[in-house]
Amino acid sequence: VTTIDHNDFVGRIAIGRVHARIQLEPKWYLAALNLVQDQLGEDALEHEVFRNDPIALAKALRSLAKMISFDMMTVLDAYAEDALVRVVRSQEEALRELSAPVIEVWDDILVIPLIGTMDTRRAQEATEAILAGVVEKRARVVIIDITGLPVMDTSTANHLMKTVRAVELLGAGCIVTGLRAAIAQTIVSLGIDASSLTT
Repeated sequence: VTTIDHNDFVGRIAIGRVHARIQLEPKWYLAALNLVQDQLGEDALEHEVFRNDPIALAKALRSLAKMISFDMMTVLDAYAEDALVRVVRSQEEALRELSAPVIEVWDDILVIPLIGTMDTRRAQEATEAILAGVVEKRARVVIIDITGLPVMDTSTANHLMKTVRAVELLGAGCIVTGLRAAIAQTIVSLGIDASSLTT
């Protein structure tokens, strides 16, 4: 009876991840595993050790079935996990691109609608996208639309002000639109200096 150790487990996980990475469909792995099981079963039936010992043969075939099941479950589990991680990363990337798209509406005029909750990472990515857009399009005016921001905390408000200043340092004017009453009140109550902000 063959035993399974840690290296076997790690190896099978690696197989599943490689299959996911190269996008090998599970049906091909399962077909190959089925061929291996059939061949090993036939070899066991013909082996002289098992010819006159049906109990030993039954145990060997049961062990083989357990090994194949373990192999299949471990590999497919790793495959599914790796594939899911890739889908989630892809969706996160798509959401990041959609959450701060830089749109050239006229020559030299960019609009950036900010959508969803802004954490520090997203705010930084939005700033980088805005500044890259200003340089690439040689924009003279940047309109940052915050209609899609449900809330604005201190960090987001500070980041917005820094973005506006950075855009101005690049020689472009910056206008913030979509400022709702609740967000305006939040900015004032947080004591953020918005005197240079054009809305």
